[in-house]
Order: sequence, then structure tokens, then C-alpha cells
Amino acid sequence: MTTQLLNLEEEITRLETELRLYKELKLTRIERRINELLDQLDNPATPQTKGQRLRERLGIVAATVALTALSQGHPEIPLIFQQPTNHEQVSPKFSSSSDQDLGKAESRKAPSLAKPEAKEEQISLLKLMKAIASQESGGRSDLINQDSGASGKWQVMPANIPAWSREALGREVTHEEFIHSPEIQQQVVKHRLGLYLNQESTLGRSEEEIVRRVASLWYSGQARLWDSTKPQYSNGRRYPSIAEYTESVWNLYQDAKTPKYSSTKALISTWSEKFQQDPELGQTIAGFEVTSLKGWRTHPITGVRTMHQGVDVAMPVGTPLYAIADGTVEYGRNEIAGLYASFTSDKFPGLAFKLVHLSQGLAEPGTKREVKQGEVIGWSGGEKGNPNSGRSTGPHLHLGIKGESGNWLRVRSGWLHWFITGKEPR
Repeated sequence: MTTQLLNLEEEITRLETELRLYKELKLTRIERRINELLDQLDNPATPQTKGQRLRERLGIVAATVALTALSQGHPEIPLIFQQPTNHEQVSPKFSSSSDQDLGKAESRKAPSLAKPEAKEEQISLLKLMKAIASQESGGRSDLINQDSGASGKWQVMPANIPAWSREALGREVTHEEFIHSPEIQQQVVKHRLGLYLNQESTLGRSEEEIVRRVASLWYSGQARLWDSTKPQYSNGRRYPSIAEYTESVWNLYQDAKTPKYSSTKALISTWSEKFQQDPELGQTIAGFEVTSLKGWRTHPITGVRTMHQGVDVAMPVGTPLYAIADGTVEYGRNEIAGLYASFTSDKFPGLAFKLVHLSQGLAEPGTKREVKQGEVIGWSGGEKGNPNSGRSTGPHLHLGIKGESGNWLRVRSGWLHWFITGKEPR
């Protein structure tokens, strides 16, 4: 009787294994096909309206696959659209090898500025934090991602907040407390990124690789994927690949290190506090309302989730805009932005200010013009004959600030005030 039961148990175990492998094979095949279809939907030739509806339907299929895989406990099955928990962020897998590494006693020491051996430069944790904050939210501590619920200046997943705050602060904080406290966000993220930085600062790795591996941990949950070019998706929307993300963080990290911006930072410190801050939605600056902030948003026309690389201010067609220093203005035009002006000056080394959706400039697109501080360099509102440049969004000014590395930087309220009024914010 005992032998018979053992044989039955072995047979049932075999069937369970076969069923699990069968389901895994099917799920993997479906997941692979989902990725293929998403790539096709991202083709510019796909009509936006119908493409968005199909993308939403495909997102439901993908979410079902993800939940099914999760319930079956298959960490090897890629999970797109996942809202990661524990030590992960936007992870393409269920689990991360970093979880095991962080469990080691030596990894749980208090975060410090990592000093990898045989490195000429010490990697700055604070500058790395600044770079990731700029990439994730544009520096906004109140931002909540509509797709994943990622929250705050560094876009921490809600499921991670209790454990991470307990480890960093000695107590758990609620999501509401977290999102309303920039100080708590700072402490929690400093502790977590400090662990990642200590973990990845290994002999033989370059400064760039270490920074990008930490950024990959933050974005994907896996340091080894720091140069992966596979697109990432969430709720049917395409996000940057891990390689694109980590390269952007690396460029922002370099921007934070360069002394080139020190004179500009010193100037900003002389402004009144309200002008040093990032704008808020609905805020009035020089009489005009802020209608869109820097950060992730659903594009008002295409419906696609994209990073908005500047700040929009609603204003009538023909509102004059002024040079904020002696410098050079280069004019250009494209289908989406319409007429725009790029302003540079020796007073702000390494920075290019892009004023988009102009109705008129001082010169034709493709030409440059030397200007003096206080001189009108263009008029806002949209292309001549098309005041709704930006189409259904209405007449407005978009201001973006690009760093020397090519990354778009934060746009403080003072910059908008200065370009709109011609007067330095004091």
C-alpha cells in the first residue's frame, strides 16, 4: 500500500511538472508575440487613434499573462507592465539578483560615497541622486506616474515604500506621508541608492559602468542589463530601453559634476526663493498660467506616454519674449514645434534655452542672430496663420533647457519670468 501511494505521488508530481512546463512554454510564446505586436504598433505609419485602442487591448492581454505567470511562480518568464515590488523598480523580470546581494550583511551598511579601488574619481552619491531625480521626474517631489503609481522625485514604487522606509528610517511610512515629504524621499532614496552604489563599485569597472549599473538597478532591477537595448513597456506604452535610460543618467551625472554650471548656479542663488523653485501646475508666472510641467505625461494630441522636456505656459499669440543676456539666437522650424528659437550666451556656459511655438522671430529658420540683453527675440503663440501650434493644445510657450551633454534640465520659475518680462528675477 505504501509503495502504491509513493508511485501515485511520483506520477502526480510528474504531471504537475509537465503541466507547469506546458504553461510556461505557452506564456513565454504569448509574451514574445506581445513584444512583436507592440513593435508593430510603434510604427509611425500606424494611425494614432486606432493604434492606441489596439495598444490598450494588448495591454490587457499582457497584464493577464503577467498575473498568470506570477501566480505560477515562474521568475524566468519576462514580466512586462509589471509594477515591481521589494527591491525592484520597472523590472522586466519577476526577481532581481540584486535582492540576494543586498541581503548580505556587508551590503546593508549605511550608505556612503563609494570609493572603488583604483579609481581616479570618487563617485558622488548625491550627484547620482540628482541625475536620477532629473531623469525620473525633472526634480518634482509630488509626481505620481499614471501607469505604475511610481511616486516622488525619484519615482519609487508604492510597494517598496514600507520596506525601504523601515530600513532607512527605522519605521514604515505611508504612501501619503512619503509623497508629501521631500525630506523623507531624500533619506529613503539616499539609503537605497547608497546600497546599490556600494554593491556595484567593484574593482575594474569604469566610473561610467558603475553609474549606469546603479541606474539600471533603479530602472530595471538588474544591474547586468545596463546596456540592454530592448524597449520597455508599461500599460501598453513604450518607455526608453534600459541602455537609453542609463546613458541619459550618465550624461546627467556628468552635467552635475561639471564646474561649467557653477556660475549659473551662483546666479540662481541670488534670486528670490519662489523663482528658484520649479513651477507648479496652474501657477501664474508674469501673468500667464503654467499648463504643463516637465516630466512624464500622456501627450494631449497623440495619447502616447512621453517625457515632456520643458514647461508650457499659456499665452496669447504675439506675446514678446526677451533675451536674458547678450548672446546668440538660432531659429528653426519643424512640423510639431513650429517656429522655435534656441538662445545661448557666455553668461550661461553649457546651456541652451529653447523657446518653442513662436509666431515670429527676428530672422528666418536656419539662421542666427546676435542679440543684446533685453532685446525682443521672438513672439509666442504659434506659427503665423496657425495660432494653435501644438494643434489642440492652444497657443502657448514651451521652454526647455538643454545641458552640454544633450540632456534636458529642470526649468525653474525664474527662467520663465526672465524670458517673459525681460527682467532678472530677484
